[in-house]
Amino acid sequence: MRIRGADGLTLVTLAEEAGVSRPITYDHFGTRPGLLLALYRRLDGSTTRRPPPSRGRTGVAGRRAHR
Repeated sequence: MRIRGADGLTLVTLAEEAGVSRPITYDHFGTRPGLLLALYRRLDGSTTRRPPPSRGRTGVAGRRAHR
């Protein structure tokens, strides 16, 4: 997808890149919109499940807390 972009992502190109038969991708995703929806859900889930960046104790206030 990085090379061809979203327009180049099809069930056929996915099967070729994954090294599986075309019927496997059709059985799993059904249609190209189904593939794009699954991709969107995976990306959306990976961004919402990430923990927030660590807020370690730094600066003067952080040093005072350790004394």
